[in-house]
Amino acid sequence: MRTGHLGLALISCKHRIQTFFVISFFQH
Repeated sequence: MRTGHLGLALISCKHRIQTFFVISFFQH
């Protein structure tokens, strides 16, 4: 249960970083 929550948070963090890179790329 705890591991699943941790994995979900990790995916959310990864998605946020990916979105940040996409925005940075388009602003460049």
